[in-house]
Amino acid sequence: MKKSIALMFILLSTCVFTGCCDGNQHLVQENEFIMEDISMETIEGNSMFAFDVFKQLNDEDEDQNILISPISISTALTMTYQGAATTTKEAMAETLGYTHLDNEKINESYRNLIRYLEQYGDEVELNFANSIWISEGESIKNGFLAVNKDVFDASVTSLDFSKPDAAHQINQWISDETNHKIEKMVESPISKDIVLYLINAMYFKGDWTDRFDEENTFKTQFHKEDGSTSEILMMRRSGKIEFGQGKKYTAVRLSYGSGRAAMYCILPQETGSINDFIAGFDLDEWREVKSSVMERDNVS
Repeated sequence: MKKSIALMFILLSTCVFTGCCDGNQHLVQENEFIMEDISMETIEGNSMFAFDVFKQLNDEDEDQNILISPISISTALTMTYQGAATTTKEAMAETLGYTHLDNEKINESYRNLIRYLEQYGDEVELNFANSIWISEGESIKNGFLAVNKDVFDASVTSLDFSKPDAAHQINQWISDETNHKIEKMVESPISKDIVLYLINAMYFKGDWTDRFDEENTFKTQFHKEDGSTSEILMMRRSGKIEFGQGKKYTAVRLSYGSGRAAMYCILPQETGSINDFIAGFDLDEWREVKSSVMERDNVS
């Protein structure tokens, strides 16, 4: 009988992470994490993987809206990577961008990155949680469990998957970690083929640093990729804003709380297709977008 490991990435978020921070950020609290131990090689690997995943999903659903959390996917796969060996490990390393990195550097990066993500301040709530649920009676290597507890702060639970309430217990954990926004992911009864569930759950809620005035909300026509339009509500804000432009795009950076967390909104030029823009977007393009953005006056 073929047994399976189920990976789950649970996301309720308003932003996508493709790196741990902007280049001008500093430590918030000493002894909480060591920024220098978050290797740029790991961050770049995660970033390249993020664009690869996003492009693949967009190719499969070109006419759909897509929201993903690359750091959630990378984390769950990197947790799984701790138990991989030989050709499986080599294939995962190539996919995740870890080909030239040893486990120690990867794990030390994640240990500090996870703690970094917990330091966004009072106006930003970000919960980043990992768990492993083992089918009772299955033998899982202690080393695999130990490194996931130590590095990824994963909770480990042995559970009788045959019990009627087994799925409910896992779903309850998911609900708790997403502030009760996601109630059900695991279906009951759980398949006998499942050996364990490895789950990452992420919840993000942030207040804008500079809030939009509700009175400035207006109706306008939104132009879709297929040429059709629909009426939607849009927010408006004028004055100083972090704004950037390139040959292919216009971009704004909208920060949350103290400004350490932000959402980048990127609008391709009208002459091109958004799917073509996504297909050509990579880590170098992302760096160009970020470097082009700076605070400007009288942007509306």
